[in-house]
Amino acid sequence: RGREKGLVAEIVPLARLRPALAVRRGNPKGIRGLADLGREDVRLAWPNPEAAAAGRKVEEALARSGRAAELRRRAAVFKPTVNEVANDLLVGTADAGFVWDATVAQYRGELEEVAAPEFEGAEASISAGVLSSAARPAAALRFARYLAAPGKGREEFGRAGFRAEDGDA
Repeated sequence: RGREKGLVAEIVPLARLRPALAVRRGNPKGIRGLADLGREDVRLAWPNPEAAAAGRKVEEALARSGRAAELRRRAAVFKPTVNEVANDLLVGTADAGFVWDATVAQYRGELEEVAAPEFEGAEASISAGVLSSAARPAAALRFARYLAAPGKGREEFGRAGFRAEDGDA
């Protein structure tokens, strides 16, 4: 959108991520897939599609599978961010939640991902944009390229659980 409005001069792809169904470590409720989210004893947390990109991506993927309306009705809570969904899982106020796959990795063993084939191909991308109004556009572009470069920023995205894009050396 920024490029369409003339606000962004350059876009450098950095990483990819996809929605994930997460549970607390040990999977106390034995959730094996989206079908288990319909159980009465399962409290589902969902990132609000009106506020969070993850919530919109989850809803799009579930709409393709025909399950969006059903699962939306099962949500006990809609949270503004995936981190709030993850924290609800950690403290036990939710039994399952939709987050990014990178969020599961960032919670270092406190969360587990449950297979949900409905999310395959529902990827989102993270990019750095160089603003058209940048005071030093060449320096801004160098920094954006540094973020994506192998041996530099690219590895940090990988360590944080993202699937890093190939960047220029």
